[in-house]
Amino acid sequence: MLAEAAEEWLAGARDGTIRNRSGDDYKQSTIRAYEKELQRRVLPVFGNAGSPTFADPTFRTSWTG
Repeated sequence: MLAEAAEEWLAGARDGTIRNRSGDDYKQSTIRAYEKELQRRVLPVFGNAGSPTFADPTFRTSWTG
């Protein structure tokens, strides 16, 4: 499920096993912002779904407004 994957990603970003594209640790403020947006926008729509694809009309509509 997407919610589980999001939590795993956030945990990895917090403990440094997942790094940003520069290879640096994520800043705590960045992790908090990502977590906030996941909780606010992504997980309410896709939290119980499998990984969405761009072919899924629900996914496209949610991101385009």
